Amino acid sequence: MTIRTLAAGVREHRLLLLRLLVYPYAVATLVLGPPGVAVTAWDWAVGLTCATLSLLGGRWPFGVLMAQSVILLYLRLSPGATAIGVVSPLVLVALVEVIARLNGRFITAGIVLADIAIMLVVSQSTGFAPLPLIVRMGIVIGGAGLVGALIRTVRARIDEAEARAREAELRHASESRAIRAEERTAIARELHDLVAHHLSSIVLRSGVARHVAPSADPRLVAVIDDVHADASAALTDLRQLVSVLRDPERVDEGPGAPLIDGADLRTCIDEIAERTRQSGLSVVVRMDPDVAELDTVRRLAVLRLSQEGLTNALRHANGATRADLVIRRGAMGEVQVEVKDDGMIGPHRRAAEGGGHGLAGMRERVELVGGRFDAGPGEHGWQVTAELPPSADTGAVGAA
Repeated sequence: MTIRTLAAGVREHRLLLLRLLVYPYAVATLVLGPPGVAVTAWDWAVGLTCATLSLLGGRWPFGVLMAQSVILLYLRLSPGATAIGVVSPLVLVALVEVIARLNGRFITAGIVLADIAIMLVVSQSTGFAPLPLIVRMGIVIGGAGLVGALIRTVRARIDEAEARAREAELRHASESRAIRAEERTAIARELHDLVAHHLSSIVLRSGVARHVAPSADPRLVAVIDDVHADASAALTDLRQLVSVLRDPERVDEGPGAPLIDGADLRTCIDEIAERTRQSGLSVVVRMDPDVAELDTVRRLAVLRLSQEGLTNALRHANGATRADLVIRRGAMGEVQVEVKDDGMIGPHRRAAEGGGHGLAGMRERVELVGGRFDAGPGEHGWQVTAELPPSADTGAVGAA
């Protein structure tokens, strides 16, 4: 809900409260009417009916004015009708509504209708003497006209201000979208021209190496195969990322929107663990089955945390032989990701961990969804832990 919508709602509620004041006005007018004049049930029915009609003046101003004018004319022809003191001012209020809200012939017709009805009421005290009648009618009808014109002017100014605000908001949104599109295109271009070029070269050269040295040490061939497979997978992901960055339909997505969807989380986790094992580090994965039910943003966050955590353990865990990856879901729907290794802790490990952007990227990804992140020495090595809160539309697991 925008501020303008909220302000319009508040304004309408205030107008409704003002309209409801017609009920105490009608009651007070009937109770405090001319002394010695009995207020009949008919007077009460007519007075409260006209008060109720006034509540509809904002939606059907001319219809309300016509109905109340006819009722006033009927009361003028009914001697002793106390309700005439209630209806006369309400006709003027309806005339104000017509002048403030309608245009052209409706205003002219409304003024003529109210003029006839009010003139017959005023003539009760002045007779049809021209000068007193003209003066009173000028004061009554002219005053209502001035109030209606003032309200109409204020409403027009408010509408103009809101139109300018809408135009400025649309212009700002359009400019922001253009800037985001330009930034995403520039990033996509650099990724394609620079990073993709190097990855393509790695894929090509590793493929050539496999054919150039077919009788080499099997361990060397296995390493070359791993390099070729990892580079090919990275090149595929990079091309998908470039495609997403260039997609105009995704320019308006917020910072929490994933660029690549980790659809089958368990399969992706197993592939990451297997690549880590092939690189020489034993990996044990324990993952709760219901983690796969996470929304896309948190599913991808779990995938990237697992990937970066195992990569850090492989690169920086001095003397490590094993890494444990634990992904579990709590009772309230929160997700905990934990990566532990049994490597030695020392100045070299701390310097290596702080030298890149891996930990910073993991921390940013976790904080983006309002979670908590921590990395440091554990009980037997290095430990990375993250907790992702449940999504807005996800309650406790037991209630899901």
